[in-house]
Amino acid sequence: MLSWFAGVRALAGLSITEAMRQRLWLLLLAGVAVVLASAPSLRAVDGAARLKLAVVVITAAIGFIAVLMAVFVAATALRRDLDARTAFVLFSKPLPRSAYLVGRWAGVLAALLIGTVVLCAVGTAAIAWQFGGLPAMRAAVAPAAWEQVSAFGQAIPIDAARTRTQLSGAVGNGVRFHLTGLSGNPGPAGFEVLLKGRVRSYDPDQVMDDLLVQVTALPSAGQAWPPRVLALDAQSPYGSRRGGEPVPAGQVALKDRDESRTDLAQDYLRLRLPAECIGADGSALLQITRLEARAALVFARADSLRVAVDGGNLFLNLVRGGLVLLASAGLIAAWTLFCAVLSSLGVTALGGLTLYFAGSALGVMREVLSYNDTGTGMRRLLELALTVIPDFSRYDVAAQLAASEAVGWATVGAAWAYNGVYIGIFLVLAWVGLARREL
Repeated sequence: MLSWFAGVRALAGLSITEAMRQRLWLLLLAGVAVVLASAPSLRAVDGAARLKLAVVVITAAIGFIAVLMAVFVAATALRRDLDARTAFVLFSKPLPRSAYLVGRWAGVLAALLIGTVVLCAVGTAAIAWQFGGLPAMRAAVAPAAWEQVSAFGQAIPIDAARTRTQLSGAVGNGVRFHLTGLSGNPGPAGFEVLLKGRVRSYDPDQVMDDLLVQVTALPSAGQAWPPRVLALDAQSPYGSRRGGEPVPAGQVALKDRDESRTDLAQDYLRLRLPAECIGADGSALLQITRLEARAALVFARADSLRVAVDGGNLFLNLVRGGLVLLASAGLIAAWTLFCAVLSSLGVTALGGLTLYFAGSALGVMREVLSYNDTGTGMRRLLELALTVIPDFSRYDVAAQLAASEAVGWATVGAAWAYNGVYIGIFLVLAWVGLARREL
C-alpha cells in the first residue's frame, strides 16, 4: 500500500513538472492578464452590475483554464507514455496501473488547484483595487417550515412539498416563516432579513409593481417578549413607493421580483432582525402581513425570505467556488484518461470537449423535453442523456458568487460527491482498458 501511494505521488509530481516544461503556465498567465485587463474596462449600468461582471470574469477564467488543462494535460502524458513505450519501463518497476492513472489524474488536479488559488488572489486584488474594497458575502439561511395565516389570525401549516403560496382576498392575511440555525455575531444592527415576492394584479391590464406589507418578529415557545415590527435597513435598495412616495412607519413596499432576481445585495428588500428576537437555539419566527387588498402576493418557500449571516471574505469564497469547478475538471480529466487509453490524442480531445459541451447543455435538453410536440424517439433519447451525462451546470457558483451569496463547504462537498461517482467510474474503465493492453 505504501508503494502504491509512493507511485501516485511520483506520477503526480512528474505530471506537474511536465506541465511546467510544456509552458502550460502561460495559460495561467493569460488568465491573470485577462482578469487584470478587464477589471478597469467593464461597462455596466452601475457599480453593483460592474462588480457582478468582475466576479463572473474571474470564475469564467478559472473554469476555462480548468477545462482546457483537464482535457489535454493528463491525456497528453498518457498517450506519450504509450506511444513512446515509456509505459514498459514504468510498469516494470513495478508500478501498478491504478497508481499510474490516479497519479496522472491527481497531478492535473494539483496543478489546477495552484492555478485556481493564484487566479482567486489576483481577482480579489483586482476587485479591491477597482472598487475600493471587497463586497460583503452573505450566507443565506432558508426557512425550515412555513404557515399561512388567515386575516383572523389562524395559522394553517403549509405542506412541505408545496413550493409557493398566494395571498389574496381581505387584508391581514400573511405567511409565517420558521427559521433555525441563526448562529454567529449579528452585530449591533442585527441580522439581515432578505425579502422578495411576486405582486400579482387582479386586472391584467393594470400593472402593479409594489404592495405594502409588514414584517414582524414573533416570540417562539418559551419566549415572553412582545411581537416586534422589523425596521427597514437604511442601505436597502427597496422599501419605498415608486417616485419616492413615503411609506407609513412600520410598513415597507414590497416590489415585484420574480425567480430570476437572485442578487442578495440588490434584488431583496432588506430589514434588520435584532439579536434579542433570536432564540438561544438559533431559531426565529417571522411573519409577513399583507396590508393592501388591491393585488395578490405570491411567496416561494425556497427564496422569498432568507436571513443573511456572515459569509466570510471574497477570496475564500472564490477559492471554494474554484474547488467546485475543479470537481467538474476532475471528471473531465478522468474521462479523457479513459479515452486516451483507447484512442489517439485528437479523438481524446474531441471526446473531452464533447462531454463538456453536452453536460453544459442539459438545461436545453430539459426544455426541449418539456415541449408537448417532442417525438417519442427524441424524448427517449433525451431522457437517456439526462440520466447518464454529468451535469456541469448543477452547481452554478458563478451566479452564486455574483449574487453576493457565499459558497459553503457543503456545496464543495456536494459537488465532489456528485462528480466523484463519475470520476470513479471513468478511472476504473481506464484501468480496465490499460490492463487489456499488452505492455
